Amino acid sequence: LVGESAGGQLAAMVALGEDPATRVKAVVALYAPTDLAAIAGSSKQVPQWIRDNLKGTPFEGIILARLKELSPIEHVRRDMPPFLLIHGTADTLVPFEQSRAMCDRMKSAGASCELYPVEGAGHGVRWWESSPAFSKGYKREIMHWLKERLS
Repeated sequence: LVGESAGGQLAAMVALGEDPATRVKAVVALYAPTDLAAIAGSSKQVPQWIRDNLKGTPFEGIILARLKELSPIEHVRRDMPPFLLIHGTADTLVPFEQSRAMCDRMKSAGASCELYPVEGAGHGVRWWESSPAFSKGYKREIMHWLKERLS
Protein backbone atom coordinates (compact mmCIF):
# COMPACT_ATOMS: atom_id res chain seq x y z
CA LEU A 1 0.00 0.00 0.00
CA VAL A 2 1.14 3.53 -0.74
CA GLY A 3 -0.41 6.70 0.64
CA GLU A 4 0.30 10.38 1.17
CA SER A 5 -0.63 12.32 4.29
CA ALA A 6 -4.06 11.12 5.50
CA GLY A 7 -3.87 8.42 2.82
CA GLY A 8 -0.63 7.23 4.42
CA GLN A 9 -2.35 7.06 7.81
CA LEU A 10 -5.16 5.01 6.24
CA ALA A 11 -2.72 2.69 4.46
CA ALA A 12 -0.88 2.15 7.75
CA MET A 13 -4.09 1.38 9.62
CA VAL A 14 -5.17 -1.17 6.99
CA ALA A 15 -1.75 -2.83 7.13
CA LEU A 16 -1.90 -2.94 10.93
CA GLY A 17 -5.32 -4.56 10.98
CA GLU A 18 -5.69 -8.15 12.09
CA ASP A 19 -8.03 -9.23 9.26
CA PRO A 20 -6.26 -11.84 7.06
CA ALA A 21 -8.21 -10.54 4.05
CA THR A 22 -6.36 -7.23 4.29
CA ARG A 23 -2.82 -8.57 4.67
CA VAL A 24 -0.28 -6.53 2.72
CA LYS A 25 3.39 -7.14 1.98
CA ALA A 26 4.70 -3.60 2.41
CA VAL A 27 3.67 0.00 3.12
CA VAL A 28 5.09 3.25 1.76
CA ALA A 29 3.72 6.22 3.69
CA LEU A 30 4.64 9.75 2.70
CA TYR A 31 4.41 12.41 5.45
CA ALA A 32 1.70 10.40 7.21
CA PRO A 33 0.27 11.44 10.56
CA THR A 34 0.99 8.45 12.78
CA ASP A 35 0.11 9.90 16.21
CA LEU A 36 -3.13 11.84 15.88
CA ALA A 37 -3.36 12.65 19.59
CA ALA A 38 0.05 14.34 19.49
CA ILE A 39 -0.96 16.35 16.42
CA ALA A 40 -4.23 17.43 18.05
CA GLY A 41 -2.27 18.64 21.05
CA SER A 42 0.24 20.73 19.13
CA SER A 43 -1.02 21.51 15.62
CA LYS A 44 -1.75 25.10 14.71
CA GLN A 45 -4.61 23.66 12.63
CA VAL A 46 -6.50 23.06 15.90
CA PRO A 47 -7.39 26.45 17.41
CA GLN A 48 -6.25 26.93 21.01
CA TRP A 49 -9.77 27.91 22.10
CA ILE A 50 -10.95 24.41 21.19
CA ARG A 51 -8.23 22.81 23.33
CA ASP A 52 -9.00 25.24 26.16
CA ASN A 53 -12.74 24.49 26.07
CA LEU A 54 -12.20 20.72 26.04
CA LYS A 55 -9.56 20.63 28.78
CA GLY A 56 -10.79 18.79 31.84
CA THR A 57 -14.13 17.81 30.33
CA PRO A 58 -15.30 14.24 29.69
CA PHE A 59 -15.10 15.01 25.97
CA GLU A 60 -11.34 15.53 26.16
CA GLY A 61 -10.78 11.92 27.23
CA ILE A 62 -13.24 10.55 24.69
CA ILE A 63 -11.64 12.47 21.81
CA LEU A 64 -8.07 11.58 22.83
CA ALA A 65 -9.01 7.90 23.21
CA ARG A 66 -10.52 7.85 19.71
CA LEU A 67 -7.52 9.66 18.22
CA LYS A 68 -5.24 7.04 19.77
CA GLU A 69 -7.39 4.25 18.30
CA LEU A 70 -6.89 5.83 14.86
CA SER A 71 -3.14 6.34 15.31
CA PRO A 72 -0.85 3.78 13.63
CA ILE A 73 1.81 4.28 16.32
CA GLU A 74 -0.58 2.73 18.86
CA HIS A 75 -0.93 -0.49 16.81
CA VAL A 76 2.71 -1.36 16.15
CA ARG A 77 3.57 -5.04 16.54
CA ARG A 78 6.42 -7.36 15.66
CA ASP A 79 4.64 -9.17 12.81
CA MET A 80 3.50 -6.08 10.91
CA PRO A 81 4.59 -5.58 7.29
CA PRO A 82 7.71 -3.52 6.57
CA PHE A 83 7.26 0.24 6.25
CA LEU A 84 9.12 2.87 4.27
CA LEU A 85 8.34 6.30 5.71
CA ILE A 86 9.18 9.30 3.54
CA HIS A 87 8.89 12.72 5.11
CA GLY A 88 10.03 16.28 4.51
CA THR A 89 12.17 17.56 7.36
CA ALA A 90 10.55 21.02 7.15
CA ASP A 91 6.94 19.79 7.16
CA THR A 92 4.83 22.16 9.27
CA LEU A 93 1.53 20.32 8.82
CA VAL A 94 2.66 16.83 9.91
CA PRO A 95 5.95 17.20 11.77
CA PHE A 96 8.87 15.02 10.64
CA GLU A 97 9.00 13.73 14.23
CA GLN A 98 5.80 11.76 13.51
CA SER A 99 7.65 9.48 11.07
CA ARG A 100 10.76 9.29 13.23
CA ALA A 101 8.73 8.23 16.27
CA MET A 102 6.78 5.65 14.25
CA CYS A 103 9.95 4.12 12.83
CA ASP A 104 11.60 4.06 16.26
CA ARG A 105 8.55 2.36 17.78
CA MET A 106 8.52 -0.23 14.99
CA LYS A 107 12.21 -1.02 15.41
CA SER A 108 11.76 -1.34 19.17
CA ALA A 109 8.98 -3.87 18.55
CA GLY A 110 11.18 -5.87 16.17
CA ALA A 111 9.38 -4.75 13.02
CA SER A 112 11.08 -3.48 9.85
CA CYS A 113 11.05 0.24 9.11
CA GLU A 114 13.14 2.63 7.06
CA LEU A 115 12.86 6.41 7.23
CA TYR A 116 13.81 8.47 4.19
CA PRO A 117 14.05 12.18 5.05
CA VAL A 118 13.58 14.71 2.27
CA GLU A 119 15.87 17.43 3.60
CA GLY A 120 14.28 20.87 3.74
CA ALA A 121 11.01 19.76 2.13
CA GLY A 122 7.57 20.63 3.42
CA HIS A 123 4.27 18.77 3.13
CA GLY A 124 3.35 17.29 -0.24
CA VAL A 125 4.94 15.82 -3.34
CA ARG A 126 3.10 18.45 -5.34
CA TRP A 127 5.61 20.95 -3.92
CA TRP A 128 8.52 18.52 -4.01
CA GLU A 129 8.09 18.07 -7.75
CA SER A 130 8.67 21.77 -8.35
CA SER A 131 12.20 21.49 -6.95
CA PRO A 132 14.89 19.17 -8.35
CA ALA A 133 16.50 19.20 -4.90
CA PHE A 134 13.43 17.44 -3.47
CA SER A 135 12.18 15.36 -6.40
CA LYS A 136 15.37 13.48 -7.31
CA GLY A 137 15.74 10.89 -4.61
CA TYR A 138 12.43 9.91 -3.07
CA LYS A 139 10.94 8.21 -6.16
CA ARG A 140 14.13 6.25 -6.73
CA GLU A 141 14.07 5.21 -3.06
CA ILE A 142 10.44 4.04 -3.31
CA MET A 143 11.15 1.93 -6.40
CA HIS A 144 14.34 0.41 -4.96
CA TRP A 145 12.67 -0.37 -1.62
CA LEU A 146 9.56 -1.92 -3.21
CA LYS A 147 11.65 -4.07 -5.57
CA GLU A 148 13.57 -5.42 -2.59
CA ARG A 149 10.40 -6.18 -0.62
CA LEU A 150 8.17 -7.50 -3.39
CA SER A 151 10.61 -9.51 -5.54
